This record gives sequence, C-alpha cells and structure tokens, in this order.
Amino acid sequence: MRDPTARVHKSPTIPGVAPPELSDGRVQVRALGARDVEAYLAAFDEDADLLNLLGYEDAPKYEKLRRWFAEEWVEPPELRQWEFAVADRETDAFLGTIMIHSCDWKNLRAEMGGWTVPSARDQGVGSAAFRLLLDWAFDRVGLERIEITALPENVSIPHLAGKFGFTYEGTLRKRNLERGRRVDLLIWGLLKGERAPAAPPR
Repeated sequence: MRDPTARVHKSPTIPGVAPPELSDGRVQVRALGARDVEAYLAAFDEDADLLNLLGYEDAPKYEKLRRWFAEEWVEPPELRQWEFAVADRETDAFLGTIMIHSCDWKNLRAEMGGWTVPSARDQGVGSAAFRLLLDWAFDRVGLERIEITALPENVSIPHLAGKFGFTYEGTLRKRNLERGRRVDLLIWGLLKGERAPAAPPR
C-alpha cells in the first residue's frame, strides 16, 4: 500500500503544459468557450450522422455544453481528455473540434479524434487541426504513441490516418456498446518517430 504521506511527483517526461493555442496561419486550435455553443449545437442539427460517427448516446444540450466549456484546464497526469475548438484564424469562426482522450500517462499514449461542421469539410480544416494537435501531443506534452479509433462506416478516417503515417492495426470486434448495440472499432496507431512530414505550403 502506498504511503499516503509520500509526495507524488509528475513524471519528468510530462512537462507542465497550458491549454494550447495553436495556429498554422489559417486554422487555429484553442479552448472552447461560451461563444462556440450555438455553432457546436447547430452542427448536430445539420448532420444527422455526426452523433453516430462520434459514438455519442445523446445529442449535446445547451446548458451541459456551457458548463463543460467553462471547466478549468487540468494538467497531466490528471488530464484524461480535453476537447478543443477548431476555428478560423482570422475571424475566429467555429469550424469544429479536435480532442485528445483516453490519456494513459504511464504508457505515454492517448487517442485523438475530431469533427468539422458541414460547411468546413473537404477544405483541409480537419487535417490542419489534426496536425497542430498531433505535433503538440508529441513535441510539447511528450506522448510517444497516438491512436485513432473509428466505426467502420466512418469513411474519412482511413484517409486521414494514412496522411499522417498511422498504421492500421486491425478491428476491435464488438468493442463498444453504443446506443444499445455492440459495434466494431477500427484502430490505427502512430509512434512519435513515424510521423509523416507536413506537406510544403502551396
């Protein structure tokens, strides 16, 4: 049994980190705020498939989102998951979210996922946000492995995973119970040294 009076030290491989504000000049990744609630909710009204693809049981509710977005940042190793806004760098318009979750600080691994509003799709927004948070997770936070999981019907994920150098590692059969049914999950993994280089600017 651990001595309750003993001091707990953070792993030296996990530096103190603040909520990131990341940008490539066109897209930014920042904290979610009250100004994002309406656009966040609207995305689920505009895309009936979004709820299923994300594995959510119920559609998000206004008051719950406001409380969630007001939560204070928690640093590793207490951090287990965090969802960030993806926004236009110039106008700050909400374009979607990017999340790091299932954080395992002992093994220095986590999962990433995200989504974009219908009007921002097929424009490189999701890929740009993914690159920003992926680099932050590896280079600033010190994670050594990132995973992506997705339902088989989420056809955009294989392309995204391949673009960043992820390896497809198989099917987790009937892995989750979602909305009353067991579902398969596909899984991809990426080690820090396997990242595909960023494409040169056009």
